[in-house]
Amino acid sequence: GSLNVPKDGTYRFELTSYANGMLVLGSDTLLKPGWWTRDASRTLKAGTYPVELAYAKSVDWLQPALGLRIEGAGFRPANLHTPS
Repeated sequence: GSLNVPKDGTYRFELTSYANGMLVLGSDTLLKPGWWTRDASRTLKAGTYPVELAYAKSVDWLQPALGLRIEGAGFRPANLHTPS
């Protein structure tokens, strides 16, 4: 997918995954594969960035769960996922 960054600034990304989740923005791996809730911040210029969000559930006893939030440059945290 893609992310439209409306203005220059620092943006915080929060990824929740109850299995291996990874977030790549452009050519920058913001969050390497991992479990639970993690976050990363980056200073970005206004523009459109390609986004890759990967998720691999590796155990059958966990319910699938994946969430992504963003905040920064003049706006509150916003979910980029649909609550289940």
